[in-house]
Amino acid sequence: MMLLALLQRSSLFALGAVLFVFSDLIIAWNMFVEPIPNAGIILLSTYFAAQWLLFIRATPYRIAHPVHLMRF
Repeated sequence: MMLLALLQRSSLFALGAVLFVFSDLIIAWNMFVEPIPNAGIILLSTYFAAQWLLFIRATPYRIAHPVHLMRF
């Protein structure tokens, strides 16, 4: 996933992919090497930040036009 994100040449995709890899690294380190203090907070913050970055980049961003109820 990270390789494909880097090939997109988008900094948001790349940062999101790096955060996903980092959150997976935290899970693996916490399970197999040694417990990390506050691992849950670090894990969830990196995971949700990665989700948000990928979502923001993948969806088209449109600014809504202001709604005028009455025209004079």
